[in-house]
Amino acid sequence: MALTETDLLDALDDPALGFINFSLGGVVQVSRQKFGVIREHILAGNILVTSWGETHAQYVASDPPVLYMQNDTSPVSTHARALLLHECTHAIVHVFAVNFGELDNEVTAYLLQVAYQLVKNPHYATAPNNAPWFKFFDDCLTLVKKRGLNLGGYQLLSFKEVQPLEDQMPSLPGGFYKDDASRTSPGTGLKDVKPFIPTNEPVSGRAQYAAHETYPEPSDGYLADLLGRRYAKDDVAGYGGRVRELEAVFRRLSKAKATGLYPRLAMRVAGDNISMSFHDHLSTITRNRMLVIVRSRM
Repeated sequence: MALTETDLLDALDDPALGFINFSLGGVVQVSRQKFGVIREHILAGNILVTSWGETHAQYVASDPPVLYMQNDTSPVSTHARALLLHECTHAIVHVFAVNFGELDNEVTAYLLQVAYQLVKNPHYATAPNNAPWFKFFDDCLTLVKKRGLNLGGYQLLSFKEVQPLEDQMPSLPGGFYKDDASRTSPGTGLKDVKPFIPTNEPVSGRAQYAAHETYPEPSDGYLADLLGRRYAKDDVAGYGGRVRELEAVFRRLSKAKATGLYPRLAMRVAGDNISMSFHDHLSTITRNRMLVIVRSRM
């Protein structure tokens, strides 16, 4: 199965990111907290996510911005997650309106990419590649280890430390960075921002119970009650709390439950309270996101 938005959201929520917290020149901070903000923007629909046929991912700072996931398979590998997080580092620069040199932006993302793989595998070594790319990645790995970018605790890198890496980039095969030495990445920020689903909204006792390791299946009565609640248009906390609770429950569905539930959610079925409330009470963006989650459990 191709990569899904759930794969990206899971990568952004990986506890391994808690070991990464660094900044280049104090201009932009790369940390789990910042990746968490990007995750919330994706959940809110402020950053769109789609797939394309390329072997690499790409973040495009358009209006609205789009993150193109690479042509890969789910469940996602550590390497594939690292590529996604590389692009999410560019999203941090854009969303937080950071005015950054183009090569500074890229080298920061590469250091994150390598540091993440080293957190996941302490024995990580540079993979075979052509000579220029191998040297570049190996030099990234050397700097990551030297500064302990995979060990937790804030690290401030100087521009002088990364200059040898940036000097290599314009001549790397593929010509991706040949004209970037004098360019900047103006982080313009997001122009049209939908409100976040509140991250501190407490879920109901039923969802808290579902968080226990037994993960009981949600009954039709529970789902009908949750989806049937009505909120005022400006009640962001109420609506957002329902969506977060629903996401938490859907992420724990068994394969059998998800397989039976998905057809009822994919189309509005008259007379089915769960199906009708799902379509009548949730936004199109939220419905699509929930369908991706349920489908990933099948």
